[in-house]
Amino acid sequence: MATRDEGRARRNLLIAVGAATAAVVAGAVAGIKRLFDPHVVPHAMGGPMFVFTIEGEQGERVRVMGSGKALQSATYLDERRWDLPFEYYRAFDVALGDDLPRAEDGMLDVLMLGGGGFSWPKHALHERDGVRVDVVERDPAMVEAARKWFFLDELEETRHVLRDGRMRIFTDDAAAYLRGCSKRYAAVINDAFVGDKPVESLLGSEALGNVRRCLLPGGIYVINVPERAGNSKRLQQVADAVEAALGNVRVLPCTDEELSDDDNYLVIGSNESMGT
Repeated sequence: MATRDEGRARRNLLIAVGAATAAVVAGAVAGIKRLFDPHVVPHAMGGPMFVFTIEGEQGERVRVMGSGKALQSATYLDERRWDLPFEYYRAFDVALGDDLPRAEDGMLDVLMLGGGGFSWPKHALHERDGVRVDVVERDPAMVEAARKWFFLDELEETRHVLRDGRMRIFTDDAAAYLRGCSKRYAAVINDAFVGDKPVESLLGSEALGNVRRCLLPGGIYVINVPERAGNSKRLQQVADAVEAALGNVRVLPCTDEELSDDDNYLVIGSNESMGT
C-alpha cells in the first residue's frame, strides 16, 4: 500500500505531466478543438511519457505519444488506424521505393531504429506483404504503450507478424545493436530521439560506419530531422555526416502543416548513386 507521501508525490507527478502535456499541445499541435483521454507512463526511460487524444477541426481523432517537449508518435483511432498521420511517416514510404535491393527470398528487409508507437512498422506490415521489419526500441515502456494504445497488439494478433518472422522487436540501444549487427538490410530508418533531438550517438562516424556495413549494395539510410522553421543548421550537419560516410545523399522535405510547427526533412544516404 502506498504511503501518504508516495501518494502525494504521484499526484504531483501527474499534475506536472499534465501541465507539460498542455504546453506541448499548445506549442506543437495547431488547429485542435480539444484534448482528452490522457494517460501517464511514469516509468519510461526518458522521464514521464504521456498518451492522449486530440480532436481536430474536422472532428478527426488522433492519439499521440509525447515525452518532454516533443510528440513522438501518433495513430488514428478509426478504420484509418493503419494509416500514417504524420507527413514524415508517409515520406518513409516514398523513400522505400520499388528499386531497393531484396533478400534472396524476395523480401524487403528494413531496420527501424526507435519504435515509439510503432506507427510506420505497423502501417508497413499491415499494408505490404513483402516487407520484414526489425525494430530496435531501448525502452520497454514504449513497446508496452504501443501495444496498449497504438494497435501494435492488434497487428500482432491479426497479421501474425511475430509468428511469421515479419517483425522482430529488440529491446536494445540502437548504437549497440548496429555494432553487433550481422544482418544486411535494404533500408535502415533512424527515428530515434531523446526529447525533440535525434540521438547523437547514431550520427557519429562509428555508428554511420556500422550502418554502411549493415546495408545491402544499393541500400539506403533514412534519418528524420526536424528543424525549427527557418533554421537548417542541424539538417546541414546531418547531411554532411551521412554523405561522408555513405558517399551519396539527398534531402526530402516532409513538413507537416497540421500536426507540427517544425520543418521536417528526411536525409537519405546510400552506398550507391541515387536518382534525383
